[in-house]
Amino acid sequence: MQTNFFKMLALAMLAVVFHSCTQTDDDMPTQEEVAWTQVTDLQIPDEVANIVGFSWEKLFLYSLEEGRPIPTKGEFYTENWDIGFQEGKLVHVNNVPNTITTIEGAAPMVGKVLGVLLIANFDEVVLAPDPSENIYNKMMSPQGVADTTRQFYGWNGNLGNVGYLEMYPHTGGKYRLLPQRTFVFRTNKGNYAKLEMQGIYKGHPAVPTRESEPNYLTFRYFVQKDGSRNLDTSKRTSSK
Repeated sequence: MQTNFFKMLALAMLAVVFHSCTQTDDDMPTQEEVAWTQVTDLQIPDEVANIVGFSWEKLFLYSLEEGRPIPTKGEFYTENWDIGFQEGKLVHVNNVPNTITTIEGAAPMVGKVLGVLLIANFDEVVLAPDPSENIYNKMMSPQGVADTTRQFYGWNGNLGNVGYLEMYPHTGGKYRLLPQRTFVFRTNKGNYAKLEMQGIYKGHPAVPTRESEPNYLTFRYFVQKDGSRNLDTSKRTSSK
């Protein structure tokens, strides 16, 4: 009996070793399954946040491709950044024909980022719109109709367009994020990405108060590095 027991134990161990050696790459977690990036309470520096009068050089710049903020000085007129935050709220894209840059003394922008704000949840956006649809860098109505040129996105209903936040009552001018809002961008490198804003105050409260501290950004995003418009993240997890 003891001999048979050891024979069965040896066979079982052999089977485990064989399975381990023959396990395919499909069975193993891949780097691609770790896809979107989570950014939590990213603080905008005071010298950028405390704007006295508007200046493009005071945008808080961010590279979706590199996954990091870009120092503003000396980088604004480059393709090194994809999106920028004005006053911790408005989201701008780095694009050459951005009409907002036509201020006296402003150099031309050199970026070629495309952007659109969709009324959809993050995981619902599985395919980036085709550029031929002519909805990128446009104001979008609630009915999905593209209107005039727009390279920045902010509060809902501004000039009739879809925004991602709205003024919250009795909070002294604080804003709350709206549900079902997802940005889709095409970066300077030509890759498509989607982004969901999750907070613009410290601690990213769902309901802001008068005491909510501004200029802290919380968001998640996914960049499709293979050049396709596939933005499906249903089987992917956060990389941070």
